[in-house]
Amino acid sequence: MEVLQTWVQEKVIVDGLINVFKPYGIPSTALTEMYKKATGLKVGHGGTLDPMAQGMMLLGIGKGTKLLTKYLESEKRYRSGILLGVTSESGDLELPVRIPELQASFSENRVVEIFKELSHQYSQVLPTLNAAKHKGKTAYQLVREGKEVEQRVVETRLLDWVILHQMEISASELAASLAATEKRLIASFESFYVVGKEIGYPAQKYSFMLEKWRKSLELSKLEVEKVPNQRYLFLDIQVLVPKGTYIRALATDIASRLGTVGMLISLERLSAGNH
Repeated sequence: MEVLQTWVQEKVIVDGLINVFKPYGIPSTALTEMYKKATGLKVGHGGTLDPMAQGMMLLGIGKGTKLLTKYLESEKRYRSGILLGVTSESGDLELPVRIPELQASFSENRVVEIFKELSHQYSQVLPTLNAAKHKGKTAYQLVREGKEVEQRVVETRLLDWVILHQMEISASELAASLAATEKRLIASFESFYVVGKEIGYPAQKYSFMLEKWRKSLELSKLEVEKVPNQRYLFLDIQVLVPKGTYIRALATDIASRLGTVGMLISLERLSAGNH
């Protein structure tokens, strides 16, 4: 149990309610399953994270599951890396990137204006791959089964935002970043397997995900290298958003207002509610 607690940097909030750090690439469901295995108790969560995201997850263990409801409804703060001028079907690096033939010019002043616009309520179209359920199945599951997914829209706005860093990057810099991401993903899964073995959890059952994402990153790198003169705009931002807001969709919201496409290349949840 101790090796699991150390791996996810466990912090006890109150008896039965803990804050853990979901590592990059590891499915949220795996963490709840690992705690069920290690404790033998009922385990719930206060909101999952996409596999290609990392950061804070609240877990309720035993009687702590009854304390999770208010966190499911809470606002959340994220730090994210958004790349403009490139896209993918998943909105992040789960699936290979696509580069449009026509590129927009990026105006620093216009980016700031867009964030101000998004601070007012607007309709956000959810990404095709999302956790919303229809007849007991998530959109993720339906898409992977080859079924049609109904487009869903939520009303949202940026409650708070800051652009931490903004810069143009070259194709070679993006390709190098994708290669570094693959190494990071492999290292994360290696730790996952070690911890799983220590507590008797079959972490290897998720190895197919690692292989799928490695292939996606390699294909993405090849795609970027096909257009060596292309340039992209990278935004490092921090935002506070209401329940139900998708940061992958926020990348699209920003990009569409600039007349281009966009996607997430990094995402970390910093807090939920007061935690």
